[in-house]
Amino acid sequence: MTATTLTAPVRGMDRPRPKLVTAPLLLRYATMLGASISFYLLLSVVPLYARVAGGGGAAGLATAALMAATVAGELVTPRLAARFGYRMTLAAGLILLGGPALVLTGSAKRPRSPVAWPAATVTAPGTSAC
Repeated sequence: MTATTLTAPVRGMDRPRPKLVTAPLLLRYATMLGASISFYLLLSVVPLYARVAGGGGAAGLATAALMAATVAGELVTPRLAARFGYRMTLAAGLILLGGPALVLTGSAKRPRSPVAWPAATVTAPGTSAC
């Protein structure tokens, strides 16, 4: 029994492969990292901030409002991306995510907790840098 090998060139193998990591991909990673950091810092600080500032059940209401806005945004995003494009939708989302963080840092009634104020201060630069 003899073995035969194919020596014909395979189509597409003679061209160099494109770069996997490109500048637009790195920019996308940076914006998503900034958005995630901002959102999760805000998510962890808002209940404490609401409890200190408003007392009572304000922490639960603030968390519920933040999560309801998150779910509503996730449901509406595909339609917005189809209408305005991905870049405009991402830019608007980052601005809307950074707005509450900036309002929280500029608020006159700051919590006295040693954890809430530094975390709230870190939130704004994480969003605005994107």
